[in-house]
Amino acid sequence: MGFIYSNLKVLMAERDLNIQKIKEETTLSRTTISYLVNNYGEGVHYETLKQLCQLLRCQPGDIFTYYDFEVSFDVRGRKKDWSEFHEPQEMEEEEDEERIDVEVIDTELDIQVDTSYKGKPDQFQMTVFPTVTLTTKGKEKILEKLTIGADHGLPFEEAYPLAVQRYLLDQLEKFLIQWVSEKSLDVPLHKSLQNKL
Repeated sequence: MGFIYSNLKVLMAERDLNIQKIKEETTLSRTTISYLVNNYGEGVHYETLKQLCQLLRCQPGDIFTYYDFEVSFDVRGRKKDWSEFHEPQEMEEEEDEERIDVEVIDTELDIQVDTSYKGKPDQFQMTVFPTVTLTTKGKEKILEKLTIGADHGLPFEEAYPLAVQRYLLDQLEKFLIQWVSEKSLDVPLHKSLQNKL
């Protein structure tokens, strides 16, 4: 299936431009420019592309690159159960508000990664260390934050271009958010994590 990657950040750096300068030189909004810089470019309008090409003096193919890449993940094993990474804490509370407990826990997972890059399949194993922050307010526990550590670097760093590596890590984060929320801890997601999915 593949994905499209925005090179706008690189083009801006090469031309000593920032979001504000592009906004001033075009009719594009800060939000539109920011979305493209951060690869949230769903539904890019031709007018947006035309203005960027004129300003940057480039072709549409310079702004976007298509990568023929697919990835899937499977948890093959858990080396340890969830354990407290830090002691549970209580957040400061106002007089009229309920207490919010914060718990940070981690685990160690063996993940199988199946990829296809330019039609060539590959498979590798990696160990990841997801750390999650859970908040409890009253009886409601919510998955607030997830960070991922990896053992001895990432096994795909030399196999793929940087854009593909970033995409793979983004997909791994999405996979782990869903896995932790639905299959492991069975807790709802904070809105910020829902937006990543």
